[in-house]
Amino acid sequence: MYEDFYRHVYGAPGATVVATPHSGEVRRPPDRYHPFPQSETDAWTSRVAVHCLDGTPGDGKRLLISLHSTDYFGAFLDLGDFGLPQNRMLPVLTARLNRRFAPELAAQLPAYRDYLVPYTLARLRWMAERWGTLDPEALKTISTASRFESLSLMRVLEKWLPPAGAVTLDWLARGLDSFFASPPRELITLNGVFSGRKTAGLLNLEENLRRAGFHTAVQVECSRFLAQHHTELIGSILLALEQDLRGAV
Repeated sequence: MYEDFYRHVYGAPGATVVATPHSGEVRRPPDRYHPFPQSETDAWTSRVAVHCLDGTPGDGKRLLISLHSTDYFGAFLDLGDFGLPQNRMLPVLTARLNRRFAPELAAQLPAYRDYLVPYTLARLRWMAERWGTLDPEALKTISTASRFESLSLMRVLEKWLPPAGAVTLDWLARGLDSFFASPPRELITLNGVFSGRKTAGLLNLEENLRRAGFHTAVQVECSRFLAQHHTELIGSILLALEQDLRGAV
């Protein structure tokens, strides 16, 4: 089914294709096994894609932007290079986007904190109570999903966590507090949470892009907070990314 979706994407008209693979609404109520069912769907991405339709014709270079949203703690916007060699310019473009949009993104940090920290702590508390641990090593044989979430959070908070100790809810909560007390200047990252490289390998992405006439593809993971409440801002960032890609590839 995933391959069918991308075959449709490859054949879509237009110089730039913004794909929203998992966009939808989750109506399943929470239960003891899935207390956070909304975490499995990329909510609000379709409305962001609509804001990218500025009506400006492209110059013939075909670009694919695969757009997702996430409640994993991390950057406001995380770009993934899919492991494509033509995306070697993305570090420069990411730095350019950070310079351009830093004031607008920084202004949203207090509201982002109030939205995401309680949600993150609730998920961690549930995992700790259900599995008896938040340690990625211990979670290896218990829950790969929980292990991934714990590892992702530790990676993002590496500079803000207290000196090495047991991976506990309190230890991670202290890292979250430190993060917002002294947040990073770069709120747009590259390959920070999801690089898209595994997906690219499974889909033979590089070859399929070439056959369909695409110059490159970039994965974008944006915070659901921004996708829902600041749709136009995310749309503006994606339009700037599109323009920069067009001039670089």
